[in-house]
Amino acid sequence: LLLVTHGILHLLGYDHATPEEKDTMFALQRQLLLVFLSERGGGDPRPTEV
Repeated sequence: LLLVTHGILHLLGYDHATPEEKDTMFALQRQLLLVFLSERGGGDPRPTEV
């Protein structure tokens, strides 16, 4: 799920080449994962940084 979310964000134009881009992309990635998991009764994902 993490890699799918990460890949979709890249397809939408997000990148992590600079610290600012990385912060933006990873924050959105985490938010999307939390929403997805909370709707399915999952826990708090703590993905490692890519």
